[in-house]
Amino acid sequence: KVYYNIFDQYPDLSQPPTISAFTLDDSNDFATLSFNQGVYGNDSATLPITITDIPLVFNQNGGTATNATVSSITTVDNNALSGGESEVKLNLTFTGTISGVENIKVTVALNSVYNTGGVVALDTEESSTQTLNQNSSMADLNPAMYIDVSDNSTITLTGTQIDAIADKSVNGVNGVSTLNFRPILDDANDRMTFSNNQYLDFGDNLKFQSQTMFAVVEQTTANQTLYIMGVNTTSGRANDGVYIQFSGGNILGESGNGINYGFQTSELESVAKRLIVLTYNSVLGEARLRINGVEVDADLSALTSVNTPATAFDFVIGTINNADGSGFNSSTHTDFYIYDAGVFARTLDAVDLTSLETLMMTKNGL
Repeated sequence: KVYYNIFDQYPDLSQPPTISAFTLDDSNDFATLSFNQGVYGNDSATLPITITDIPLVFNQNGGTATNATVSSITTVDNNALSGGESEVKLNLTFTGTISGVENIKVTVALNSVYNTGGVVALDTEESSTQTLNQNSSMADLNPAMYIDVSDNSTITLTGTQIDAIADKSVNGVNGVSTLNFRPILDDANDRMTFSNNQYLDFGDNLKFQSQTMFAVVEQTTANQTLYIMGVNTTSGRANDGVYIQFSGGNILGESGNGINYGFQTSELESVAKRLIVLTYNSVLGEARLRINGVEVDADLSALTSVNTPATAFDFVIGTINNADGSGFNSSTHTDFYIYDAGVFARTLDAVDLTSLETLMMTKNGL
C-alpha cells in the first residue's frame, strides 16, 4: 500500500508567504506574480493586496525607457481581486521607448501582504529580475512617413488596384497612384505588387540631408533591376537624392548631376523577402546599408556627397517616375512586393535602428 500525507499539498500557515515566480509577457504589457500561498492585504484576511503592497522596482540600466509603473492588479483572467489569490496579473506602463536592457522586479512593502493565518510576508522578500523586451512601436520612433500594407483601413482600392495608401505617421504624407500605373494589392499576403511602371507618389516633403529609408521588399526574379523607393526622376534619372534599387546585386544612389552611384553587394542577388535599411548623412559624410539587421559590406562613399534634394522632385515607391507619368525604362524591370516602407528625417542612432529592425523583422517573420 502507498500512503499520502494530505497536508503536504498545503502551505504552512505559520510561515510568512513568499514569492514563488515572476514572469514578464513578451509584449511588456503585463507580468504575472505568484506566491506560494493565497495572500491578502490585511492580517484578518478580508481584503485583497493593492499596488502599494508590492512595489515595482525599475532599473534603467542605460536604456531609453525612464520609468515603469503598475497601472492595476487583476486576477490572471482580468477580474478584480477579492483576496486569497496566489497568482495575480500586474498591468504595466512605461515612460519612454524600451531599448531592451531595462529590467524590473517586485518587492514586498512592510506589513502589507498576509496569508490566511495572518502571518505577514517579510519586507526583504523580492522576485526575480526580468529584463524588458525590446518592442517599440513605429509611433515611438517618429517616422516622417510609414506605410503598412497589412492595415487594410489605410488603403483605397478600385478592385485590386491601389488608388492611395495612407501614411500611418502623424504627418499625413499619403501615397497616391496614377491611372494606368497603379500597384496591385495582394491582400492574402499583406503586400502590394509593383510591376513595370507602377508607383506611388508621396509628394516633395520626404527629402532630407540626414535620412533613413527602409522597405520590407521581396523580389520575384534574381539579378534583376528593381527601383524600390526614393526621389523621382526627370529624363530618366534621379535628381538630388538617394534611391534604393536592386540591379543585379546592386543598390544604387543617384545625384542631380546624373552620376550613377553603385555599391555592389551580393546580398541582393537571390529571390527573397528582406528588410533593407539605408541611412545617410551628407553633412557628416556618413552612410550605412543594412539587410535583415546586418551591416552589409558595401562601398557607400558616393552617398556622402549627396546634397539636400531639390523640392521640385517627389518621393516615390515603385519604378522611377518619368515626366510623362510612366515608369522609367519599365520594360526591363521585374516585379517586386512591398510589405512595409518608411522614411525618417534623421539618421537613426544605434538604439532606434535596432528598434526599427526588431519591429519590422518580427512583424514580417524575418
